[in-house]
Amino acid sequence: AAQANRPPITRAPEAWHALNQGDASKAASLFREALERSPNNPVLHFGAGYAAYTLGRNDAAIASLKRALEYDSKFVQAARLLGIVAYANSDLDLAIRSMEKAAALAPGDVGIRAQLEQWRKESALHSRMDERPSARFRVLFEGTQQQALGARVEQVLESAYWNIGKTLNSYPSQTLTVVLYTNKQFQDVTRAPAWAGGEFDGRI
Repeated sequence: AAQANRPPITRAPEAWHALNQGDASKAASLFREALERSPNNPVLHFGAGYAAYTLGRNDAAIASLKRALEYDSKFVQAARLLGIVAYANSDLDLAIRSMEKAAALAPGDVGIRAQLEQWRKESALHSRMDERPSARFRVLFEGTQQQALGARVEQVLESAYWNIGKTLNSYPSQTLTVVLYTNKQFQDVTRAPAWAGGEFDGRI
């Protein structure tokens, strides 16, 4: 996934150093301590969000990045990272809204514009798809002819959930989005190489 540019290290330099060294747990702790002293500082909320995202705590990251933007509505790095985290969290609507804000704040950023257009294309495609929701999986597929395939995929995923969960002694509670594309759709949306048959980027 793309990474957001970090702002100048004006606050909590030890926390940023820990994050740069790959110690996101330490960074998260240091950002929490710094926020107790400066709860209205957008850079600290951005750092806390970045650390949470690195740790795979997407909900916490989204909350921190939203607070960063509340305190600084022109914080382009926070808007961009919020889009990236929202996408990883299967919230395509929030991802697009956040990247639109980043694009408005940084109209000359080619990378932001390209990512936004890719997500808009994906959203338009998803809007035409049917959905088979369950407690653990949200399967999207195109057209009624794919209903049987969607049902079969859900069965396979449910079986894998319990088998892998038993092996790892871990049963995640969040719903995972699964999108069934044609080969052309898959390559257009994900920009994957021709030899790839699937991808995980927060969804399957």
